[in-house]
Amino acid sequence: MEYVNIIIGLLGGIGIFLYGMHLTSRGMQKLAVNKMKEYISQFTNNRIRGLLVGIVATFFMQSSTATSIIVVGLVSGSVLTLWQALGVILGSSIGTTLTVQILAFDVTKYASLFIFIGVIFIIFTRANKLKLLGQAMLGIGFLFFGIGVISSSLEPLGKDPSFIEFMVQYENIPFVLFLLSVVFTLLMHSSAATIVLCMTLVTTGVLSFESSISIVLGANLGATIPALISSLASSREGKKVALSYFLFKSIAVTVAFICYGLIVNGIAYLPGDLERQIANLHTVFNVLTAAIFLPILYHVSKLMERILPSKEEQSVIQLDNRLLELPDEALHTAKKEIAKASVKVEKNMINQLIPLLQDQDYWKCVDLIEGAERDLDRDYLIILQFLLKLGQQDLSQKQSDKEVKCLYVLNDLEHIGDIVNQIAKIFTKMEQEDILLNEADKQELLAMTNRISNTYKKSLTAFAKQDFDLAKEVINEQGTYSTIQNDLIFNHFNHLIEEKKYNSTMSANHLELINQLFRVHQHSVHISQTVLGVV
Repeated sequence: MEYVNIIIGLLGGIGIFLYGMHLTSRGMQKLAVNKMKEYISQFTNNRIRGLLVGIVATFFMQSSTATSIIVVGLVSGSVLTLWQALGVILGSSIGTTLTVQILAFDVTKYASLFIFIGVIFIIFTRANKLKLLGQAMLGIGFLFFGIGVISSSLEPLGKDPSFIEFMVQYENIPFVLFLLSVVFTLLMHSSAATIVLCMTLVTTGVLSFESSISIVLGANLGATIPALISSLASSREGKKVALSYFLFKSIAVTVAFICYGLIVNGIAYLPGDLERQIANLHTVFNVLTAAIFLPILYHVSKLMERILPSKEEQSVIQLDNRLLELPDEALHTAKKEIAKASVKVEKNMINQLIPLLQDQDYWKCVDLIEGAERDLDRDYLIILQFLLKLGQQDLSQKQSDKEVKCLYVLNDLEHIGDIVNQIAKIFTKMEQEDILLNEADKQELLAMTNRISNTYKKSLTAFAKQDFDLAKEVINEQGTYSTIQNDLIFNHFNHLIEEKKYNSTMSANHLELINQLFRVHQHSVHISQTVLGVV
């Protein structure tokens, strides 16, 4: 038998199937993600609703990963509690089984129709939503076609006595099939691909019907592992959700193996043909898992809080690369992290200039500014790398504009941090050389620093809330600030003339402080210009 041809055909079929899953998921996510986020946040006030929303969201977006990303974001933003989020996650597990239920029909014959309609929508329509719908339909067509290729490739194996004899020895060791299923699902990142392959192996006679139990259980556990691994670089809320998901499936799989004999006797009573029975087994397993854990979600969430206790504030920004699959959510999260960094700059840098001018806690203020500048540099690189990765995705024009705005604001923020750190160095030099500012000059600088701090806050608020009126207000004040800068310099020289003394070193440092403060103001104005798209 030409095993090479079989392997090539199988790999090609799996590849087409996975690409179809990818196209369908991406198209449906872009169409539905914002609405799904809205529904998840609004309709999860009890466990049953959360479960139902999880089912619907995962089915329409064709991705339990997308659902979990949205849920983690809502938990991080305190829109959902952890126990509400876990209800949605249980629902997402059931939602993935609906796709398998559809694929259990004889769908191969419709592949060409969906591919044709999808191509027509993509090529001949201009509306973005229709193009995305076309992408999803093309993906469905590839899904159906891939199933046909897999089935035709494996069919000869069902008639090969030597291969069947080889497989029989593993059928009697369910745990081996279970492990193979876990590994395959982990590699494919798709429980649906594993179960579709299982259906084909059973219907072509390569595997016995009872073998599907171990494969279905392995596919369910295997689907949780990529989420668990990727959560290591995620937020604490992401870790809690991923760990809970893994524990739900691990406990359910353990119970299923304990009751393995009962399942073997009962699986034949599931309605439908072989493919439908396997799909039903997959659905029943997830429905029963939800039924077991739904009543105790509050207690599970408390357990997660003990295992991974919440912290007031994470010092290191963590941006989950899974967010890149959902550009809108990725942009929202990046913007939120930029806003967090801007608050740190205000609190630990700009605001520390005021006690410096008042000769209070000198070294403490300088240490805070220097530490904050190092933190900002680190956060800047993390967010920058994330945004550049996001820019490599297939973004719409609107998403691309938002990404560019985030990059501009992030760059301005980093420059402001450098400038404030430079101001701290000027103060350090003056302290070391025992240079004292004129009291009148000091009061004017103090008033100016308060004013610039206020402008900074307005600009960042305008960015965070997309407040165009506030951004215009900052830009319209530019002329006033230019006048103030000239007045400060003029007043400084007047003070020197009135006191009939001139210290060139003190004067040079004073003028440098004025220039650096106004550089902070200029970057604040640039942030407001970015909000308005004037860049």
